[in-house]
Amino acid sequence: MFAFDQWANERVLNQLEADQVTDTQCHQWMSHLVSAHLGWQSRWLPDKVFPSLTVVRTPAENLALLRAFYEETGNLLDTFSDQDLLRTVSYTNTRGETYTNTLAEIWGHVVNHATHHRGQCVARIRALGLVPVPTDLIVFLRNK
Repeated sequence: MFAFDQWANERVLNQLEADQVTDTQCHQWMSHLVSAHLGWQSRWLPDKVFPSLTVVRTPAENLALLRAFYEETGNLLDTFSDQDLLRTVSYTNTRGETYTNTLAEIWGHVVNHATHHRGQCVARIRALGLVPVPTDLIVFLRNK
């Protein structure tokens, strides 16, 4: 799911840049998606800083941040066994509530959250009269 998430997020950001989409809402959704990825990363890599969830960046800025996220997180995941993914992480959410989840559960949430916001952006791209790039999991699997 890690590779799918990267592939799908990069496709949407690349389309926003290539088609010069200036729609503020798309940029807000994709910036929030990137910030949320970085925020979750700060929960499993304590040396990372939890970013603002409301900052709006350009597609190029978001791509650069995401690529660094995927490289750092991928390097970490490469060292993990299946058992490591069951390790629990305690964290405090943005409302100050404390929770504990496994890394596998957190990663599932990260991918699901990204799918939601990509879907919002893809719908907006379609409403603007453009043809959105496919980001379905099955498309990714067919092209692996």
